[in-house]
Amino acid sequence: MVQVPTNIVDREIELLGELVTLTVKSSKTYSDWGDETSTETETTDIKAIYNVYGRPSVGDIEGKFQEGELTFFFKSDQEGITNGSKVTRSNSEVFSISDVSAHGIEGNILFYEAKVKKI
Repeated sequence: MVQVPTNIVDREIELLGELVTLTVKSSKTYSDWGDETSTETETTDIKAIYNVYGRPSVGDIEGKFQEGELTFFFKSDQEGITNGSKVTRSNSEVFSISDVSAHGIEGNILFYEAKVKKI
């Protein structure tokens, strides 16, 4: 039986991905009035592939197509890919992760897909 090489997607993300900063809430506390105080941890130099196909096009002259979802693809060993985490691109665009899916084969995770919203 031939096994699928599980690092093939990681290598492509490392080769084609851009450097992003991932900001994860590392702890949260609440005051007596319910106000949240949180500590955030930033990790820089993370490689990710940004799916630009969900972005609205400025040249839609023949009709209006429905916008797709904006997503980032992360390597299989990346930590901190959770709902509410922030992803910052090198051009200072900041996105909040709203949903995370792990994609894999043969019981191994190949990559993480993070659906995001621009903030």
